[in-house]
Amino acid sequence: MVGKPAKSTDSKFCTFIVDLLNYGAESQRYVDYKLDSLANADLTEAQAALGTTAEPNVTDALAFIGDEGEAAVWRSASIELRDNISVRLKFTATDVSGVFVKVEMHGNEYRITKITT
Repeated sequence: MVGKPAKSTDSKFCTFIVDLLNYGAESQRYVDYKLDSLANADLTEAQAALGTTAEPNVTDALAFIGDEGEAAVWRSASIELRDNISVRLKFTATDVSGVFVKVEMHGNEYRITKITT
């Protein structure tokens, strides 16, 4: 984990954590799992208020690159929530030699060179 998240004053980070707990609780409800112990059950009223209140427009956050017939085409993106958070990006490519993925999030740029086939 980054620093001491329980004492974080970064409002975006706090919103993310509350949203993640809310997502976990909704997932529990969806599969009828441990409804007496929801992921967000221990949030105080003040902490719960830090969550996202507006319905986010996720399509604004995605930029799909590549057209059929090009060397690489982005097919989808997803996250996996377990004891850590994994971001999965799915591409099709004719050859992955020398291929890298550039991801931009919140003004930061990440270059991923490890490609799993």
